[in-house]
Amino acid sequence: MSVALRILLIVGAVAVFAIICKRVKSSKMQIMDSIYWIVLAAVLILNAVFPGIAITLANAFGFISASNFVFLIIIGLLLVKEFSNSADISVLKHKVEELAQEQGLDDYDQAVQGERIGRIERYERARRGREAGKAGRGHGADDPMETGE
Repeated sequence: MSVALRILLIVGAVAVFAIICKRVKSSKMQIMDSIYWIVLAAVLILNAVFPGIAITLANAFGFISASNFVFLIIIGLLLVKEFSNSADISVLKHKVEELAQEQGLDDYDQAVQGERIGRIERYERARRGREAGKAGRGHGADDPMETGE
């Protein structure tokens, strides 16, 4: 493994580690999600500091170059993370659909309840208006029922 690749692995791993720590500290990333990236950074540093491990594994699996083996491992790890993210997104989409449907039903129930309350209030106003009308006529001499007219 070339010195340039080793330096690139170390710089990349340190950058990933710094970014992850900053995002966890500012609460923009959950600790469980950050563990994956910290482990990936540690693996990159191990490969850069001890290239013999990557060379031995590359030879054992029949790779011509340790660099190709390292790139394959990185690509494989990223694919695993992408699959995990896709599964999480699918679950979250399902939850969003359920919440939207539940919210729609709640809104409908509130509208129906509001309509019922509105009808009851209109009925009560009308009833009070009729009662006020009867009471407003009074039972004195002006009342046609009292005078017999």
